[in-house]
Amino acid sequence: MENVLRDLKFALRVLWKEKGFTVTVLLTLVICLGANTALFSVVRSVLLQPLPFPESNRVLLMYNSYPNAGAVRGDSGATDYYDRLRDLTIFEQIAMLRDRGVTVGGVGGAGGSGSAERLSGSFATPSFFDLMRTPAWRGRLFNAADGEIGAEHEVILSHALWQRLFAGRDDALGKDLRINGLPYTVVGVMPPGFHFVDSTIELWMPLAFTTEEKSDDARHSNNGMLIGRLKPGATLEQARSQVDALNARNLELFPHLKQALIDAGFHTVTVPLQQDLVRDLAPVLYLLWGGVLCVLLIGCVNITNLVLVRSSARLKELATRQSLGAGTARIARQLLTETT
Repeated sequence: MENVLRDLKFALRVLWKEKGFTVTVLLTLVICLGANTALFSVVRSVLLQPLPFPESNRVLLMYNSYPNAGAVRGDSGATDYYDRLRDLTIFEQIAMLRDRGVTVGGVGGAGGSGSAERLSGSFATPSFFDLMRTPAWRGRLFNAADGEIGAEHEVILSHALWQRLFAGRDDALGKDLRINGLPYTVVGVMPPGFHFVDSTIELWMPLAFTTEEKSDDARHSNNGMLIGRLKPGATLEQARSQVDALNARNLELFPHLKQALIDAGFHTVTVPLQQDLVRDLAPVLYLLWGGVLCVLLIGCVNITNLVLVRSSARLKELATRQSLGAGTARIARQLLTETT
């Protein structure tokens, strides 16, 4: 330990004496490591960190694609929702959403104000909140009865909207809001920070399908996001296999659509939700991350070259020390201490 401390003191004296070399090395390391740390933080938050709800890795997105017709990426329809809800055994829950801008005005003095404002809302099947595994902060979530035409005039508020309209009062439950000109009753409030995909969504209404939307004539009238939560132990490949088998069966059940769908290249893309959300960002971020790793490698090479040049300039010093009795191992240990 005494020898190590002696080597350390000598190394600090040498580095203090050669301030230009020391500052250059430190700045190179700080810049390279700082760039890598900053970009890794972005990669981690965007690509690696789970979505903000329990077991988000089990949630899959299913959307219809018609590449030969120019519609590579589409939504799903009400008939897809009911088909998969009935026939797919791989999912615990299946839900459908339609995000829409809505006009919200107070009824009965909601929040003390009757003024109207434009907000981002989402119409969701009652199964959505079961799929999200997130209980209500106040009140209740939607139940199956809320998803029927005539019984769908209820609304769940985000925590922020509850605070803004009702100042966080519990008596907000049971109050009415006028949404798109129609009265909706507040039945629940979600916890702080709750959001699904779009963090600007501030209220949720039940998605109820009309008889026309459920009919076979409405097949491939796509206007919503369809998601499903896999059962424990189920795999993505199993889900894709079941979805493809269901599509193949429906092609035979509806022959008047078969040839048109085949010509359009129809298929359903089944993909983890998080992977789909970052599909455009992931290649760019990984490319940038690879770039800064190369910068770090170049920095390390440059520092190695500086150390080699500096060591060459000290050959006389090292030869003198060796002639005075310092062994090769002793000199190597000192140089290692300085570079470390």
